[in-house]
Amino acid sequence: STPKPSSAASDVYKRQRLVPCTNLSEIDVVLGGENKLYRSIIDLYHRLHPALIVVIPTCPSDMMGDDFGGIVEKAKKEVGCEVIYSTGESIPGRPIGYHDVMCSVVEQLLLPKAPFPKTKKSVNLLNFPIDVNKNQFMDLIPILNEMGVKVNKIGFYNTHLTDLYELPKAELNIVDFPSPWIEKMKDQLGVDYLAASSFGSDPDSGNPFGIEGAARILLEIAERLGIKESAERVIEKKKEEAMETCGDLREKLRGIRIAVLDGFSFGPAITLVTEFRMRLEAISYRSFFMRSHGMSDNAYNQLIEMDIEATRRYGCEPKVLRDLTPEQELEVFKDRGVQLIVCNGGIARYNEAGIRGFNGVNFFMQSMSIGFDSTMILAESVIEALNTPIKKYPLVNMIGKDVQEPNLIPHWKKLGVIWRTIAEGGDGGCLYG
Repeated sequence: STPKPSSAASDVYKRQRLVPCTNLSEIDVVLGGENKLYRSIIDLYHRLHPALIVVIPTCPSDMMGDDFGGIVEKAKKEVGCEVIYSTGESIPGRPIGYHDVMCSVVEQLLLPKAPFPKTKKSVNLLNFPIDVNKNQFMDLIPILNEMGVKVNKIGFYNTHLTDLYELPKAELNIVDFPSPWIEKMKDQLGVDYLAASSFGSDPDSGNPFGIEGAARILLEIAERLGIKESAERVIEKKKEEAMETCGDLREKLRGIRIAVLDGFSFGPAITLVTEFRMRLEAISYRSFFMRSHGMSDNAYNQLIEMDIEATRRYGCEPKVLRDLTPEQELEVFKDRGVQLIVCNGGIARYNEAGIRGFNGVNFFMQSMSIGFDSTMILAESVIEALNTPIKKYPLVNMIGKDVQEPNLIPHWKKLGVIWRTIAEGGDGGCLYG
């Protein structure tokens, strides 16, 4: 059991966080760690005086079956701050990770203080910018203000306890993906939500990026808040300005032949094809990652079929590659005249073969936001990648790569398989983070 202090609810730039812990011993695992957790919460409060302490179970404490709820209620009587606990994996079907913590925030912090007053025509902009530069919705704020929409709260970076209490005052949550805690806010606190991204048969409605995607999201927000008629003029003007700004960039990218790894419908690739008219020559799918996370063959094949259907919708007929060896994949790319590979890493391997690479995952995580400006930034980043001299990495390319996961050596791939095998049975854990 690990009590985590926070005067701010989260700090997204530190991947490895130093947090107080109960330091369970072998004896505690046998006899239980409840007393140690109780003392740790009280000691933590007196040392740091946080506004909120979140108790996060770990695997041993989950297996021990400690009464987190009882200990938290007992400790709250001895400290001058809020204390809540995450359920860990103790509730079947409940997500684990930060989604579970946010469910606890709704259930243990917000619901006891309901009802909350509502601010008319207001929204919360909520996503978890883990390992990214900013909230994905920040570029929308000036346009929302011009539309007459009030931004109630932005989360979650440098978010304080007082900010959490303000969340239920909004009429609408704008979120990146649907999640259990957002559903709870809708059902139990009356805050509806709009998920900007979704996976489905319609790539237009599921992809919020690019000029068209930003306009669609803004129109949906306006419609939900009952201001569609007045907002349409603002949105159309901003869209026209963005189209004009990107005109020269579109001409530089038009017709460039690209290949995409592991999917077309979500991320930078679909924007490059639909808005900059780059030519999609090939898509290469590797099933190992999804299947190692428990996805069935049938579900994985359905995802691929939906993805391929999306390419046809935009007039593309790419070569579809499934689980080829790295050498076979490169041979197809060369035959199709591919000039740029939108990949998820391993650019050195493509450079060695004389093809430039663009790390689409890094761009998505660090730079891709929902708004008109990010479309221009994407185009400029791709043009920079096309103009960057191809580098050689002789030492890196001497390292043996796994056939199924070319970005990993075989040893690390095996460790990943072992970890996934051990983790089986944690409902939703791999999907909710």
